[in-house]
Amino acid sequence: MHPMNSMEPLHDNAAELIKAAQAFHSAACQPGILGAAPLSLARTEEALQLLSGAWYQLAADSSGVDRLSREREARLIATLHDVAAAFARCARSCREGRLAVTPVIAGCANDEEIERSGEFVSFGEHEPQKQRVA
Repeated sequence: MHPMNSMEPLHDNAAELIKAAQAFHSAACQPGILGAAPLSLARTEEALQLLSGAWYQLAADSSGVDRLSREREARLIATLHDVAAAFARCARSCREGRLAVTPVIAGCANDEEIERSGEFVSFGEHEPQKQRVA
């Protein structure tokens, strides 16, 4: 167990984040894993929101640090807010990315199902026609 004011919990958790990111990178290199992108983006969004909140909490906790001048304290808080906001922007990018890629990936899955069934959709000038591939 860490002492109450120890920095070790943050260091330990940051190290765990690195390990998790490395494992995620390795998993992303596997062929055929693209279908997991929407759920992975949703979970990454949630993780980034939590990280953003943690950095905002660190910024709040940094106010009133006795050893800092007002100017340095303000700069510290502003910097930590910038970090928190950057994580929040990344979370938003994950959400927007998920909303964009989900229908594309779903469309790819549908195309693969149609290919496996031996049918394809042909779009003529007037209306789509189902045709059987010989």
